[in-house]
Amino acid sequence: MSAVSQVLASEPVSAQELVTRMGVSFATLCSAIHTDVAHLSDSDPSSWRPIANLWRETSALFGGEDNARTFLNQPRPELGGETPLHFLNTGEPGVVHNLVIAIREMLP
Repeated sequence: MSAVSQVLASEPVSAQELVTRMGVSFATLCSAIHTDVAHLSDSDPSSWRPIANLWRETSALFGGEDNARTFLNQPRPELGGETPLHFLNTGEPGVVHNLVIAIREMLP
């Protein structure tokens, strides 16, 4: 199974697993989904599922989770020199999603 196939097949099953795989803090996840840690629940994954989906898309696009983590932490000219992680921290995951879509659409 290729790295991309493994990423697509292995969806995070908890918020803890998601933040571990992304290499981010609970605070970052909470900012991205506009909630606080007290309201983050594995019993209701609907709040963090969109970020898990974004993580899967990003990991697949960049060929694995290590490369996706690098992407999150690298300043991007398309983002005014900010990192994608900055936009997760400021509660704007849509900016990251739009960038991932734009990059994907530029590929042959």
